[in-house]
Amino acid sequence: MMTTYRYYSAAVILSALWIPVLRVFLLTQRLPWSAMPLFVVAGVITAGLYRKLVVGAEGFANIMYGATIPFIAAEIFAMICVVAGFVASALPSSRPSDPFMSVLLIFFVPLAALKAAYVVVPFGILVQFLMRWAGSEPRQEVRQ
Repeated sequence: MMTTYRYYSAAVILSALWIPVLRVFLLTQRLPWSAMPLFVVAGVITAGLYRKLVVGAEGFANIMYGATIPFIAAEIFAMICVVAGFVASALPSSRPSDPFMSVLLIFFVPLAALKAAYVVVPFGILVQFLMRWAGSEPRQEVRQ
């Protein structure tokens, strides 16, 4: 129970750190701070989907998961943005969402992550190791 809490708490914190890391290392202000809740939701969903892989990874699998899972999270983030756009367009006093722009968003968000691979891959590997630590059971020392 405690490791589940620690794992998902780490997922929330590390997902929220993606925006400042990307803004600093990509030297761009185009990534709005208002996207942070969507990053966190995408991160928690991704962490839940891949928990067994992340926690059970050993050796080179840590590097592979750390290098690939952030791109899957980017696609989940794009899908969440599309859903949020459609929900927002259903509200009164808002303009309708453009389906063509939604398709472009689903296509271009992972491409943007790929373009930023020099930041995404190293930080993803760091996140992988931290998430594996957060999801693993604490070691019990054996006293003789």
